[in-house]
Amino acid sequence: MPYHHIDVRGNEILLPVNKVVCVGRNYLDHIQEMNSTVSETPLLFMKPKAAMCHMHDKVAVPTDNAECHN
Repeated sequence: MPYHHIDVRGNEILLPVNKVVCVGRNYLDHIQEMNSTVSETPLLFMKPKAAMCHMHDKVAVPTDNAECHN
């Protein structure tokens, strides 16, 4: 089932589904866990729309390829 925006009541919101712009290194606990540094500017990266799923769907995290931080 393709992704659709929904409101808190589960009603579909008629907005286009495009790419996802993400912000990285924005959680201090995770930055410290990764032995990284706090950046002065935001770390932005993009994900394709195929990476989107509904907030109530289960997310399968592969365990056979590499380390995954969530």
